[in-house]
Amino acid sequence: MEMLTGLRAIDKNRPPGQQDLREWALPFLSDRSRLRHIMDPRLQGKYGTKQASEIAVLAVRCVKANPTFRPSMKEVAETLDRLKLQK
Repeated sequence: MEMLTGLRAIDKNRPPGQQDLREWALPFLSDRSRLRHIMDPRLQGKYGTKQASEIAVLAVRCVKANPTFRPSMKEVAETLDRLKLQK
């Protein structure tokens, strides 16, 4: 989520309701049409829509409440490498 948004996971300087990145970003990450609204503007043109959506899906999996449903770091790295090669 931090990579997609350019924001820190917890930031008390953000407005109420946006201080916890997970809580604030989760609805955007689950909706492909809303995802672009939270993307870090510094990424503009450096990613494809499909890659951004796949990274959002991966990010959602990474913050599952039950750790057994989260991907391993190996899977995260492999997925990101694969997506990087698709550009």
